[in-house]
Amino acid sequence: MPAFTVTSIPTFRDLQGRFAKAEKALIDERRKQMRSLGRMHVEAIQRFAPKKTGEFARGIRFRTKQSGDSVSFSVSTPQPLGRWLRPPGTKPHVIRAKRAKYLRFYWPKVGKVVYFTAVNHPGYRPKNDFVKQGVDSLEKERGIALRKISTRYISEITK
Repeated sequence: MPAFTVTSIPTFRDLQGRFAKAEKALIDERRKQMRSLGRMHVEAIQRFAPKKTGEFARGIRFRTKQSGDSVSFSVSTPQPLGRWLRPPGTKPHVIRAKRAKYLRFYWPKVGKVVYFTAVNHPGYRPKNDFVKQGVDSLEKERGIALRKISTRYISEITK
């Protein structure tokens, strides 16, 4: 008589069948969770984005991507403004008139419209990194969503 016995219930073959059956449902669940996380990230980044007119914040989007078993999302900001509004900003540079002969500005100091062929832009140093602030604000929610995916995976397989 053996000292102890190890039995696998359900059998390994049965588990393989459950893995195969659960795979599609689990990928769909992951995709759903990633879409939800993507929407949450866009909303959070929009909250912290610069809002002179609100047009820039409304242009922030996300896209989900699936490659094999991996599901991910990426958030994008309107270009080229999105690149300039994030650190490190822009260096001082010259802006020249391209299509027109002159650049037109209202100069409040003089109280009238003035024209230039080129101007020296002082550069731009953003006060905050709105993308980092938005992402950092959702640290807890990301953990919850990833745990949901894991829990769903385990519950599907052990059914």
